[in-house]
Amino acid sequence: MVPLINRIVHILLSTHNGEAFLREQMDSLIRQTYPHIIIHVRDDGSVDDTPKILREYEEKYLHVKVVYGENLGINKSFYELLGVVSESQDLFAFCDQDDVWDEDKIAQAVGLLSQRSNCESTLYLCRYQFVDEQLRKIKTSDHRRHLHFANAVVESGVAGCTMVFGSRLKDIMRRSDPDAWNMHDWWVYLVATAFGEVLFDPVPHLRYRRHSGNTTGWEKSYVAKMIERFKLFSQREKMGASGLISLQQASRFIRQYESTISPKLRQLVLDLEQLRSKKMILHRIAYIMRPRVRREHAFENFVLLMVIASGRH
Repeated sequence: MVPLINRIVHILLSTHNGEAFLREQMDSLIRQTYPHIIIHVRDDGSVDDTPKILREYEEKYLHVKVVYGENLGINKSFYELLGVVSESQDLFAFCDQDDVWDEDKIAQAVGLLSQRSNCESTLYLCRYQFVDEQLRKIKTSDHRRHLHFANAVVESGVAGCTMVFGSRLKDIMRRSDPDAWNMHDWWVYLVATAFGEVLFDPVPHLRYRRHSGNTTGWEKSYVAKMIERFKLFSQREKMGASGLISLQQASRFIRQYESTISPKLRQLVLDLEQLRSKKMILHRIAYIMRPRVRREHAFENFVLLMVIASGRH
């Protein structure tokens, strides 16, 4: 066995038209204090100066490996990166092109994972600092308490850029179809909670940059975000795309791993599918009294239960 502190960490970075902030991110990866890292970059068909920037780093640093590919989209691009040649004791870290990592990010993750006997099946997550384009601090991400399969099937709330995980989780991800993923980081969260475990570090170890190219509404008030989500949900129903996308993904997940997932977890999703029937109204009421799924925040969890009660999940 290779001691965990000597294991290789493969940093997996998918780039696409990221010239604006890529140098800062690459520099922060180069400065990592953990010595055993390989930076694997797959450029997903960029048409700006991203390939030029990557060639500079590839020529200067032997541990930077770049593949220049066609535009596949983020999920398939990361799926390709997960196919990197590796050993069973290696670790893997997802990376975004516009963040900045603390120098000890990988070292801290490896240090905590080294305390686990089953690191090959463990997903490490940490908190992060929201920053603006000039890296000025805005807020710290929320502390997470509910990190289990019953949460993963109804929401993600975990950021891929914080993740470090073992080879067993990587191999299980590679056995799935990326077309089934809502997002690559959400899928690995499902994999970890179904086939391994999650380790949460409450200390922030990176700056998560928010800018016009990746804003997802985090700066809006909580009420405004809920109203917007309700409108989107209603619009999808009018277009015939009813149901929660989280549970649609969960249904795909249990079918992707039908022969290996535990019967208990499989049944958790099947029960929710059956509750959609118009004949199940009394069963839905009984379910929300003792639910088997939950979201992180109390109000969002209440909304989820009301959606289930209506059979519109």
